[in-house]
Amino acid sequence: MQLSEGTRNKLIKGILVQECKMETGSKISQERVTGEPVWEGKHWFLGFVADIMARAPHLPAPKETVMGHGFKIGPGGKGFNQAVAAHKAGADVKLVTKLGTDHFAEIAENTMEQLGMDRSGVFVTEACDTGCALILVGDSGQNEIVVVPGACLTFSEPEVGTVKRLTDEKGCDYVLMQLGDEQWRGV
Repeated sequence: MQLSEGTRNKLIKGILVQECKMETGSKISQERVTGEPVWEGKHWFLGFVADIMARAPHLPAPKETVMGHGFKIGPGGKGFNQAVAAHKAGADVKLVTKLGTDHFAEIAENTMEQLGMDRSGVFVTEACDTGCALILVGDSGQNEIVVVPGACLTFSEPEVGTVKRLTDEKGCDYVLMQLGDEQWRGV
């Protein structure tokens, strides 16, 4: 599915883009996207978690149980969602993430396969589970989210080296990351 130019512009407004120069002593420059399409070149996105979402009339107060009226499990994570949107808009997208060997990993793999996305940046570990986000949404639209990054926080130095090698071999014009997320601090 190809998106219209106007839809592409709406998707990328406000996304923080980092230009990626992968030579020694990498220089990363940041720019704020202002509506101009940035889909030319190669784009790398970080992160997958499975979204576990429940809807209810209102969000529960402490110690309160609320009867819900909707439930979904599906692919998610800001990086993954951005990668899918960019891929559907025609960008040359690579996703870098780490998965466990559980059902949530199957969701990621199946979604990427169905969309025809490159999976060369997907790593797997048996040491921990795939990340997930527990999302509660009230009828008012208010939500509460708990993210358990899981395998996404277990990248080893050799795996980071593999990503560097892949970006050198396949090219890298932009890396998009969720810089506001606590899990990436110190990485």
